[in-house]
Amino acid sequence: MLYLNRAVSLLAPVIFLILSLSARADSDHTIDYAIDHAPIGVMGDHYHKAGEWMLSARYMRMDMRGNQDSSGKLSDAEVLNTKNVAGNMPMLLSIVPDDMQMGMLMIGGMYAPSDDLTLMLGVSAVDRQMASTTYSAANSMAQERQRLGRFQTSNKDIANLSFSALIRLQEQADQRWHMAIGLRQSMASADATDTVLTPMNMRMVMRLPYAMQVGDESLAAHAALTHVRDVNDWRFGAQISGYFNIAAKDWHFGDEVQGTLWSQRSLSAALSLSARITVRQQKPISGRDALIAGPVQAANPENYGGTHWDMGLGANYIASFLPGKGNRLAVEVSAPLKSKPNGVQMRPRSQITFGWQKAL
Repeated sequence: MLYLNRAVSLLAPVIFLILSLSARADSDHTIDYAIDHAPIGVMGDHYHKAGEWMLSARYMRMDMRGNQDSSGKLSDAEVLNTKNVAGNMPMLLSIVPDDMQMGMLMIGGMYAPSDDLTLMLGVSAVDRQMASTTYSAANSMAQERQRLGRFQTSNKDIANLSFSALIRLQEQADQRWHMAIGLRQSMASADATDTVLTPMNMRMVMRLPYAMQVGDESLAAHAALTHVRDVNDWRFGAQISGYFNIAAKDWHFGDEVQGTLWSQRSLSAALSLSARITVRQQKPISGRDALIAGPVQAANPENYGGTHWDMGLGANYIASFLPGKGNRLAVEVSAPLKSKPNGVQMRPRSQITFGWQKAL
């Protein structure tokens, strides 16, 4: 996590300083407008003209704390009274996740061989850390549980490589449609291990549960449809997208479909503000790894996916600190509105995304 945290600690003050100077706009902004790009959390939101290149970098940080099911927040005692489905012993869950942080760094490039086709290549690296509390084992719901202690696990790796084609469908002066098709290959192995405190009060090296695996060694197809419309100084956008598994080994994360709506207001050529609502629906994990069998909710493939609603607020700013066209600096902060998870899962709290894009 150190290299990701260090990058964010250096980038964040710069972004917020530049946003605070939003009233300034130099002559380069006659070509580049902040509102020409969607909120930084939207992927594949625009295409390019023939011969144009673009480089981008995004860093996303997500925090989770506590646990929930479809009825709402769960206490540790309620989690501990859940049946241990993933293993034979003990009868009930004995390890309760307390908090989890995930950082993702995404590097991408775009090139348009023609006005109607833009190619996009991206790679992402993920860093995950989780703190959990272990309790003594129980074979009945009435048995009193002893708190044995806390432990931390972590895993980081190159997560996936993706390739997409953005196809212009229709473009008018005040609106446009385009679609995306592509592939995403998971790059990380799905056998990461770490030291775990067991219900027997012993520390053992075990295979981490699915939530702590950076990759699932699968190949997925990607498809998206995006519509953007301008109304005076406002821009409205909508996108529906999905990832669908094509090939996997023992298991893979569930197929997902996401819809997002956003609005943007242009305050100047150099600055735009945005609001966005997203709904994401994901299936549970398909398949199973026999070596992921600890008495923790994250070891059960059914405790993944569900339907989640989020709301985000963001800003785009065009700066000219490098030669050529302006650089876009962006930030978006989002929080959950409502969740209907499958089974028992951790509770999402907040997410922040920083981004930089440079047209060449």
